[in-house]
Amino acid sequence: MSVSRPVAPAALFVAFASVVGLGAADGGYFPSEWGLATLGFSLVGVTVLVLADVRAPDRRQLAFVGALALAAGWAATSALWSPGAGTPVLEAERGVLYVATAAAAILLLALPAAAPALLGGVVAGAVALSLYGLATRLFPGRVGGEYDPSGYQLAEPVGYANALAIVAVVGILLALGLGAHGSVRVRVACAMSLVVLLPTLYFTVSRGAVGALLAGLVAQVVIDPKRRRLGIVFVSMGAPAGLAVLIASQLPALTTQGAELAAAQRDGSRFALFLVVLCLVAAAAAVFGEPSARRFSRDIDPRRYLLPAAVLVTLVVVPIALIGASRSDGLVSLAGNGRGEWWRVAAEMVADEPLLGTGAGSFEAR
Repeated sequence: MSVSRPVAPAALFVAFASVVGLGAADGGYFPSEWGLATLGFSLVGVTVLVLADVRAPDRRQLAFVGALALAAGWAATSALWSPGAGTPVLEAERGVLYVATAAAAILLLALPAAAPALLGGVVAGAVALSLYGLATRLFPGRVGGEYDPSGYQLAEPVGYANALAIVAVVGILLALGLGAHGSVRVRVACAMSLVVLLPTLYFTVSRGAVGALLAGLVAQVVIDPKRRRLGIVFVSMGAPAGLAVLIASQLPALTTQGAELAAAQRDGSRFALFLVVLCLVAAAAAVFGEPSARRFSRDIDPRRYLLPAAVLVTLVVVPIALIGASRSDGLVSLAGNGRGEWWRVAAEMVADEPLLGTGAGSFEAR
């Protein structure tokens, strides 16, 4: 039975619904969400097996799913020596969700033309979550409930700033990769997505996620064989998003704690207008930057541009990044926000039970 025609939209929808559904449900953190999510991913996997003639998973894929299954089994087994059986059982249930998710993804990726659609769905889901999160910041008191002047770290709808930040980072990296190798329409959509995703990351004030973004960018440049094309596309797509962050850094009511509601609403409305304009600029840059990217990647020796590029980065990009970071409380701070105490507790747990540990999920109880 041929399923090639509906594969792409189906894969895109599955990825989009998964990201948005779990993200809106507090990131899928609580056990009440795991059973339904496991059932959903299991149904996706079974549907692919029944309707499509997919190739058998290779050894690496089987090893990956098997490792997740072993982790879930180990969590369940730890109930034998844990102070309480409740948390190990819950952690095993979470592990089963990971197994179902990985298996469904592997089966979907085995279908023709499913991979770009699946990745595009993840980007679309990240943008949807980020749009809602930005709306709570740009329209306080109107979106997201009552205005909280102390909540300067953007966290909704996921509920945890670092979690929303890493969703934005995944979306940014995938948007850059898809935009660099996709059609003009894909590149336009990805460029506009960056104008939403990068300010979202900025407002989360997540240092770890920013580090993950930098590491991901380096990995993309190292792995991608078309580095010259990748570089020019990165610049043309990312410049409007970077400008959005710079503008946001100049609006104090959006980046500091304790701002009055009227000031936050005023700055939020102004920034929302800037985002709309920058989305249009990003779309235009994606369209008109394509000929330059094609010519640069084919005809021009990039070594001639190494020094000018280094000067540009030093004189323009670095100061912009530093200005934006310095305007956001905590983004460049070295304070651990209590994480040193968490490491101490973890070290004590290892000292108490160095071989088997104290049972899955027991760290939270300590």
